[in-house]
Amino acid sequence: MFAGGAEHFCRALFLGGVTNRFPTLNFGLLEGGVAWAVTLLNDIVEHFEKRNVTDLLENLDPGKLDIELLAGLAAEYGDERITAERIRERPHSRSSDPKRPELFDEFAACGMTEVHDLRKLFCENFYFGCEADDRMMSVGFNRKLSPVGQPLKAVFGSDIGHWDVMDATSILSEAYGLVGAGLITQDDFKALTWTNPASLHLRMNPDYFKGTVIESEAEKLKASLPKPAGFASSINRK
Repeated sequence: MFAGGAEHFCRALFLGGVTNRFPTLNFGLLEGGVAWAVTLLNDIVEHFEKRNVTDLLENLDPGKLDIELLAGLAAEYGDERITAERIRERPHSRSSDPKRPELFDEFAACGMTEVHDLRKLFCENFYFGCEADDRMMSVGFNRKLSPVGQPLKAVFGSDIGHWDVMDATSILSEAYGLVGAGLITQDDFKALTWTNPASLHLRMNPDYFKGTVIESEAEKLKASLPKPAGFASSINRK
């Protein structure tokens, strides 16, 4: 349930252009893991390859249909259901005069013009909460499963208070068990338990850890974080 709701919300934020207009705004999608986000990321690519404006106009424009050629093929190879007369009467099946929908460029708001744009429009802004014993969090770190070769930002967010946690002191070791199983690396584990969750807050509030026992470590991390690249449309916040 949580993963399903997060998927809809994440997709809406992306396609609605929120990450395009506000490139420094972070979103922590807690619970549900990161596996669904890997699926969503690849699904966006599949849809973009077929439904970007250039390919729509080139390959799927109803105005380019050769009606007489289609009618001739129906006359030669069709039957009583597919005749030349029916083709000429309703060449586009549902309408003889198809109109372009009001929302024609489905990727206009998000600013995506090529697959590589997903690095800055998707991978940078979203953080995905994962439970300690979720072995599927490993797919978020697998660059081979990413269409842009970049891992997603999995965050250690165990439901420590849930009834199925029998021993609260075991949850961190459960997560580290993924390293022992060869599913993630030591660097992945550090990203899961420190770099990603800390960055989620530091990129929004540089003083988030000020006055805490990890302030010095946070300062080191903050200094190493790349500054988010702004987009042309980010200055238009009307």
